[in-house]
Amino acid sequence: MVSLIGREREAAAIDAMLERSPEQGDALIVRGPAGIGKTALLEAATSTARERGWRS
Repeated sequence: MVSLIGREREAAAIDAMLERSPEQGDALIVRGPAGIGKTALLEAATSTARERGWRS
């Protein structure tokens, strides 16, 4: 599991998105300057999605 520091709000938004049905057609855009943790945030989201049975 990826440890996130200071990204509780973003992680909660992604978690809420993953709770909804994939048929709803949600999209996620993560943007910002280099080095702010975008990759770590998406790694955590990917881990959570896999734990919930999501597949790509």
